Amino acid sequence: MKKTNGNGNSNSNKNYTRPGNRTSAYTTTPVVRKSTGEPVRTKSAPLTKKNNKKKGKSFGAKLGIAALTTVLVAAAAGAAIYFTGLWRKIPFIADKFETKYSITLPDGTVAEYTEDELHELVVSDVFFEGTVIDGIDVSGMTKDNALSVLVQNQPERPISTNVSLEIDDVEYPVDLTSLTFESNLNEIVEEAYALHREPAGQEPQAYIDLYNARNDLKNSPVSYTSAYTLTTDGISGIIHGMLDDMTSEAVEAEITGFNVNTLEFIYTQSSKGYEIDIDGAVNNVKSTLDSGIYDAVIHVDAEVTEPEFTTEMIESEFGKISSTSTQTTANENRNHNINITCQKIDGYFLLPGETFSFNGYIGQRTAASGYRTAGTIQDGQLKDDFGGGICQVSSMIYQSVVKADLFDFGAGYKSEGQERNEHMWPSSYADAGTDAAVDWPNQDFKFTNISDYPVAIHSYWDASTSRVTVEIYGHLLPDGMYIGFEGYRASTSPARTDYIADPSMPVGTSSSIRGAHDGVTANSYQIWYNSDGTENHREELPVSRYATVNAQVSVGVRNPDGSVATLDPATGHVTGGTTDPNATTTVDPSASTDATGSTDTTTGSTDATSTTASTDATSTTAATESTTAAPTETTAAPVETTAAPVETTAAPAENPPA
Repeated sequence: MKKTNGNGNSNSNKNYTRPGNRTSAYTTTPVVRKSTGEPVRTKSAPLTKKNNKKKGKSFGAKLGIAALTTVLVAAAAGAAIYFTGLWRKIPFIADKFETKYSITLPDGTVAEYTEDELHELVVSDVFFEGTVIDGIDVSGMTKDNALSVLVQNQPERPISTNVSLEIDDVEYPVDLTSLTFESNLNEIVEEAYALHREPAGQEPQAYIDLYNARNDLKNSPVSYTSAYTLTTDGISGIIHGMLDDMTSEAVEAEITGFNVNTLEFIYTQSSKGYEIDIDGAVNNVKSTLDSGIYDAVIHVDAEVTEPEFTTEMIESEFGKISSTSTQTTANENRNHNINITCQKIDGYFLLPGETFSFNGYIGQRTAASGYRTAGTIQDGQLKDDFGGGICQVSSMIYQSVVKADLFDFGAGYKSEGQERNEHMWPSSYADAGTDAAVDWPNQDFKFTNISDYPVAIHSYWDASTSRVTVEIYGHLLPDGMYIGFEGYRASTSPARTDYIADPSMPVGTSSSIRGAHDGVTANSYQIWYNSDGTENHREELPVSRYATVNAQVSVGVRNPDGSVATLDPATGHVTGGTTDPNATTTVDPSASTDATGSTDTTTGSTDATSTTASTDATSTTAATESTTAAPTETTAAPVETTAAPVETTAAPAENPPA
């Protein structure tokens, strides 16, 4: 059987000669591998002409098959390129077949773009021109760059807060500076970045619309503003810090002293008591802030307890209650004594129930305590002694105390906690019945603060006017009322002259020992006035009684021969005596004689005043006094004849309207 090789040619040992070629002969004798026994291919013998004809037919068939295969592959590739859109990537194909789209450029010219070109035209990773965030133009910035710039320009306190808590009609500002802020800046940046940004899979016309919208944005920028919110995590601590200490009992105001420079009381502040709903306050503040309200007054529920004695009461209801002022003399020592006494007493402060004692506070009047000698009344005679003149200060204190309604006359002039003594005779600087004598240690002036509030004494001597003034400060009288203090002589007991035989003096001589002072019974009145000056009512005070002081004259009864003559003490007539032609009559310069010819006398030691004329409602008496320490004054010191008026500040001064 004929076998053919794999090429369709038969395997024979025939020789073939290719036309036009040199003939050569090859054999196809098989060669076997020695190791395996398998045949080894050897070079074939050249084909003969017959074989070439068969081979030509076979090659043509193969060429046709290859051509067909190429066409099929090309068709498949073309389909793939078409359906996948890859053809758009091939310029010479795209230029021939892709659709072009017209776009009007900002300068008005029209340009044509393919779909791919349109896509590339609108693709961007920066903010478009005309985008403004928090006032900053972020055009051309990436999101990260824009966010960095915006954060740097955020204000330190972007929100202004003005929140107060209202408790009992009082507003208390809440300090919220410790709270932090949160911002929606990131969300705003994302929102602005998304403006006219292309979503995936858009049609060409959508790209054209995006392009046109971005051009419009250049001419009409869009602004975005970030917002801030206040975090409220720490609000509980803030509110508790404010209100915890306010939850307390009511505290009363307390007057602790008196400032003589400002003439005001020194006091501690009062405060109300509060039981506060703190948890409710925390919740209300938090909800207010969470709702974005940063300017608010938030009411806080609280149970309020009022103090009984408040700071406002002290500031509005306390001041000068009364004032009394009188003229002093020209006696330097006497004025010195008055001045230093005023300085010592000035600012004296009494709590309710406390007692002021003139002698107890001033003490014994001595040179060591700063006092000088001036006229005093001792045993009805005027004599120089330390502290002369200070009775004028004690009398001014007494008058101001009465005008301040601080003397309990129902208990009399002398009772526990109070004492007032008349002089031996009425003083020239005070109405009869309105003076207060002091004498260490026998006579004192005392009063107790019988009011419900502290009081203070303001006393001074004015050298420029030579007037002494005493004022009482405390709780003002109700409804602007004020008090006057007046005294009148109700009756008098005429004084006589007693003559005393003096065997040491020759007959025909005499010497005045003391002057005469009529006895006086005086009535005094505490008069209450309304704020308009009309009298509201008056209260008659206990009677003051001044002793009748008889004048005393020493009469000489010694005769030249040493015998003693007889003296009639009632008339001063001497019988059985021989007058010494060289005898003279002398007058004791310490004696004082009033207009009636009687002589002043006291049983204690009180001060004496200078020459003065004293006029009251019932009589007129001229009292002439002289001392060895200072010359007798010839001008009268005025005496108050009416009650001291109230000042416009509701504290009474001198001379109120009748």
